[in-house]
Amino acid sequence: MSGDADDIRFDRRMSDAEALMWKLEKDPWFSSTFGVLMILERPPDFEALRAKLSHAVAVLARLRERVVAGPSMVGPPAWDPDPELELDHHLRRIALPQPESWRALLDLATLLVADPLDRTRPLWQFWCVDGLPDGRGALLTKLHHSVSDGEGALQLAEHYMDFDAGAPAPSELDLGPVVADAVAEARLQGEHRSRGTAGALAAGLRRSGGLARRAAGEIALAVADPGRLPERGDELLARVRHLSSELDAGGGAGSALWRRRSRRRRFETASTSLAALKAAADRRGAKLNDVFLAAVAEGASRYHAELEAPVDRFRATFAVSTRTRGSGANAFTPARIELPAASMPAEERLALVAAAASRAKEQVEGEGFLAMAAPLANLLPTSALTRVARQQAAAADFATSNVRTSPMPVWVGGARVTEAYALGPVAGTAFNVTMLSYCDRVDLGLHVDPVAVADPGRLARCVQEGLGVMTSGG
Repeated sequence: MSGDADDIRFDRRMSDAEALMWKLEKDPWFSSTFGVLMILERPPDFEALRAKLSHAVAVLARLRERVVAGPSMVGPPAWDPDPELELDHHLRRIALPQPESWRALLDLATLLVADPLDRTRPLWQFWCVDGLPDGRGALLTKLHHSVSDGEGALQLAEHYMDFDAGAPAPSELDLGPVVADAVAEARLQGEHRSRGTAGALAAGLRRSGGLARRAAGEIALAVADPGRLPERGDELLARVRHLSSELDAGGGAGSALWRRRSRRRRFETASTSLAALKAAADRRGAKLNDVFLAAVAEGASRYHAELEAPVDRFRATFAVSTRTRGSGANAFTPARIELPAASMPAEERLALVAAAASRAKEQVEGEGFLAMAAPLANLLPTSALTRVARQQAAAADFATSNVRTSPMPVWVGGARVTEAYALGPVAGTAFNVTMLSYCDRVDLGLHVDPVAVADPGRLARCVQEGLGVMTSGG
């Protein structure tokens, strides 16, 4: 973990990108909930964790806020304090079904993350899981992407984790007065905003109403037939034209095996040494993320080779962090990348991946579905947005993300965290693979659509082999 959670800027209104993720989730393909499954050396002290979390909720306003509608049809959603906040709704305890096993834990985590969050409450849940093999424990954290991205979530974690095994647990904080004060302050701020913006809002509605209706019609025509989009000068319709041309040029996914998509999920894992991954990057003058992407490409290539379904390239996405000091809750841009899929030496694959990643980062500014469609989120009907989003998702084989966590051990409820796996949003692709590096571990979480990838266990084994190939240089 890096930075200070207090440095994260939580705006009252969602950004365009956050509003887009919120609106797209009305299509169940595009759930924006993600989770982190932390394995602990023993079950955490539940009451100590609860006390620690009560202080985190008091300090971090976003953890006690719910989403409310914007002031108009063209305004993004906003955040207001939840007057009925209940810590017990967000912090829960559960026992692993018997017989206890690693597979049972992964299946439980998959079900818990897939269960939609209550959109009328703050958008997070923690699940303490007891009954793991060898006396261990687990904590599953579940967060909606509109609250924060992966890096931001890890900075938030500094408020409920400890960096010292002997850190004393605080007394539990009564959140009632905190919530009451926040509600009263929000009410006063709302009255002030209403007096100052009523006239401007009315004028904005008059100006934007026609544009919204026109843009909705134009994008529906553009997606069906880009050639029918009339020439217009305003910026919004130019974005529609750009978006439709991107869709037309994008083509389909690289893998013929992975083109069917569903809402079903399966969770698998792979792991390696951070030191080995760094050494592989240093030997070849590459970046850690390049080695990670090359290992996933190697694994995906092996999967196809075993099923005798050769493929030339994979179309993937990876998250490029734009976080700076004072960045908002979400600070990332998705980049599209083509990864080599043919059988080849590790050195050659890594060189091709590194070059492709460098080009993708250079071109990421202003490109991609998120950047182009975000300003349209509050102007267009959900049906138009989700139709475009499904076409974008169909053009990607899988999504990747790489998040650096703590370089030193951390404790939750007095129990040391030994490993951590992310369940990233699949978002209509065949799978999401997210790498979390912690101490000297690298843990990969593969959140898989088993209709797209018929054998998730084989894929995980192949990715594990890919990690071995890239770190050994074989």
